[in-house]
Amino acid sequence: MENSEIATTDLRQRAEDEVRVKGRSACLSEVDVRALCHELEVHQIELELQNKELMQV
Repeated sequence: MENSEIATTDLRQRAEDEVRVKGRSACLSEVDVRALCHELEVHQIELELQNKELMQV
């Protein structure tokens, strides 16, 4: 594993631990889940666009 992969894995594990501690995985309604999925899709596209811009620089 490369350092960046290790750092990503470590960051993911720390985030998972924090979710468990803070109890953020509460039950959500279907409307809430749909809204979150939409937000996630938009954020993912934003990150992809930012990545393209950074790659061009």
